[in-house]
Amino acid sequence: MSESAMPRAMRRTTGTARVALLGLLLTPSPARAQSTAELLALKARTEAELAAFDRRSATEAKVAATAAPAPAAKPAPAVLDTLRVEGVSVVVTHDAASLVRSAVAGMAADVRRAFGDAGGRTLARTSVLASLRIFPNQTARVQRGALSLVVRVDTTNLSLPQDPWPADSADVARNFGLAISRALHASLDAGIRSWVSPPRAPGRDSAVFSERAFRLAVATGSSAVRRCLAGDDSACVSTLGLTTVADPLHAWYDAGDYPDVVKGLRNLRGMLEHQLGADRYLACTSKRERDACAAAVAIIPATAYQPPMPDDARVMLLFAALERGGAGAFDRLVADSASPPLARLARTAGVSPAELLDAWRARLTISRPRKAMPTPAILAVALAWIAGAFALSLRNTPWN
Repeated sequence: MSESAMPRAMRRTTGTARVALLGLLLTPSPARAQSTAELLALKARTEAELAAFDRRSATEAKVAATAAPAPAAKPAPAVLDTLRVEGVSVVVTHDAASLVRSAVAGMAADVRRAFGDAGGRTLARTSVLASLRIFPNQTARVQRGALSLVVRVDTTNLSLPQDPWPADSADVARNFGLAISRALHASLDAGIRSWVSPPRAPGRDSAVFSERAFRLAVATGSSAVRRCLAGDDSACVSTLGLTTVADPLHAWYDAGDYPDVVKGLRNLRGMLEHQLGADRYLACTSKRERDACAAAVAIIPATAYQPPMPDDARVMLLFAALERGGAGAFDRLVADSASPPLARLARTAGVSPAELLDAWRARLTISRPRKAMPTPAILAVALAWIAGAFALSLRNTPWN
């Protein structure tokens, strides 16, 4: 059996082990900048270990084969580049070096913009390993493969999903940024960590991120969310999960919202259909019959409800506080672990809770999608086509 005919599981295991080996070879990034000599030594040691790994893998593949036709040509050993990009140590296979350099630079700018000086300090303790593997036996002009990414902050390795190759620099930058966000998120206390998921720093897609947050908020089907967006601070505090709510159903929803509530709790569908009957369940979710919906929500336990404001909107509140707070804002948030969440965020921003909510709400609602209007150029082209079609219709042509 040829090497190309090896079981897919074996090839996948070998590739995964190779990436893991590369991750172990990355020494923890010290707080100080590494010298060129240190980076070159790291590169030489990594290349030597990879070559030894490839030799061992080739031997194991031959032992595993049950037949021995002429072996496929052995690929050339990977050439590694060792870089320093925006304070981040990078080891990358040569073919992906340009894209990874661009992605890390974009990620670093986004992280500093979102997390301020705390983001800069984290980048100085970060190493990146990017390993490109081209799939074998390809004849197409554009070769396909997978870009494996490992980000190390201090001594913690954060493996990221593989990016299909050819890859997009902006997509890779977002993956890198999420890894840094996870490291910063882990430094927060349990109260804030449970309130908001690791907040990927929005970069060039910040407008898209804001618009998505607005759309999700509007689509929740919660009357309290709508009141919040209209200016009710108490509704914002409640729907953002910044306070404890004793009766979430009546605090967050009106009777007209019940069909959306029942439909949204998909994990309870089996229970509701069993207790109500499938016909009454569909009468609520599909026909929006009030009596059926009232019977459904009466069965749902209070613990099944989660604050309806979407997580993207919470992330925007966190970033609004960090942006307003300026230098040292993230450090103040970390240090103030005993206060309620809204008070902590307001002190982080250096403003009152009401001012912070106003700033967040303005940022969220300004980003709402606007109705697309035709531009003068589009109108001119449309009028020209109309005039041309009208002129043809006056002649004895197949148009007439």
